[in-house]
Amino acid sequence: MASRNFIRTNKFLSQIADEFGEDVKNAGVAELAKGAEKIKETAKNLCPALSGKLKESIHVEVKKSKKGANIKVVADAKNNGFPYGRIVEFSPKIQRPFMLPAKDEHESEIRENALDAIRQAIRRKWKK
Repeated sequence: MASRNFIRTNKFLSQIADEFGEDVKNAGVAELAKGAEKIKETAKNLCPALSGKLKESIHVEVKKSKKGANIKVVADAKNNGFPYGRIVEFSPKIQRPFMLPAKDEHESEIRENALDAIRQAIRRKWKK
């Protein structure tokens, strides 16, 4: 897969930063990044490995901005310049999805953990 956002964060985290401050936003970003690592590991376990290049290419990208963060789990291996993760994931002939099942397995847990981290950071901020 060339690039697929599984959990969109910018608008939500931007609102949190405006309301409660950067430390609260950063708590959410950190927890979402941990969750992305879980998705990455599960995707690697599910990924078919003929040569191993696709599996090795699975990684997490975190790009922070003033508004929030863009966190992606990416499989960007190429064959003759073509990102073949998409074919493996979506082709009816191959039928070996690995990224979406990994996301589905962890998504609700990641969201809950991120919200818990944000709640805890807000509580810490109010106690000051």
